[in-house]
Amino acid sequence: MTITLISLLRDCDQKMMHPGFPRRIPNAQCPMTEKPTYPNFDNLINQTDTEMQRLGWTKAQGREHLMKYYGVRSRLLLTEDELDNFLLYLQLTDSPAQDQGGF
Repeated sequence: MTITLISLLRDCDQKMMHPGFPRRIPNAQCPMTEKPTYPNFDNLINQTDTEMQRLGWTKAQGREHLMKYYGVRSRLLLTEDELDNFLLYLQLTDSPAQDQGGF
């Protein structure tokens, strides 16, 4: 049985529940890893970048959301399903309110 860095990271970040999505227990001892190898990774990263920009989120706000709901500081540590769920969350989130001037 071969143990990979990815499997060690996933074991390190045990899953809990997020409202409607998986959640991980934060664990500061988990190391960063290289870019995941699943085929859809680059596409999901590009789409989440676009949605975060649409929402006006900073990288710090993105990290805060990932820590709160997934227990990780980087999208590199999300599974493909978790990254897809994060993208769905961003897509379903309304863009920031525009200044309505005079209201």
